[in-house]
Parts: sequence; structure tokens; C-alpha cells
Amino acid sequence: MTDPSSLADRVAQLEARLDALARIVVTRRVVVVDGEGVERVVLSAAPGTGSVLVRLDRPEGRTTGVELVACEPSDEQPIVGLVELREGEVVELPPPSDAAPPP
Repeated sequence: MTDPSSLADRVAQLEARLDALARIVVTRRVVVVDGEGVERVVLSAAPGTGSVLVRLDRPEGRTTGVELVACEPSDEQPIVGLVELREGEVVELPPPSDAAPPP
């Protein structure tokens, strides 16, 4: 038989966690799908990297979209980039005109 005070404590802890969900959700990946279940927006975090991908699936699985990526520095500077995907291929975007040249 379960100790009633222990059960009450567990219920209180669960209620506190549910209340916290109303304010913040902590996860490593969030996927927003359209009405047909197709991924349209993907927010993800991995050790040292975070990204936001907005995409459209094209015929033959060739994704078209854009991804914002930020990575911890490999040397001294953090890496931040914008990647364009066209028909499954990565398209190199020109740097902004006011961007400083790489060190």
C-alpha cells in the first residue's frame, strides 16, 4: 500500500511541474508541422550549436528553406551563419556589405 503522505507529495510535485510548463518548456528540439504533418519549422540545440530551420519539402525530397545557425567558437570567434537551401543544395549567401573581413 502507498503511503498517503508520499502520494500527496508526489502529486504536489507533479502539479508544480505542470504549472512550470505554463511558463517555460525546456527541450533540445521543437518541430512545428503543417496540417499534413510535414515539418516546416525546426528549432534545435546540440552541444555548442543552435539552429532555426524554416523549410518547404519539394518533389523527390529536395528541401528548400533557410537556416540560421550559431556555433561556439572553434578558435576565438563564434560562428554565426545563414544558410539557404534550394532544391536540396546549399547556396552560399554573400556576406553583408558592412561585414568586417575575416581575421
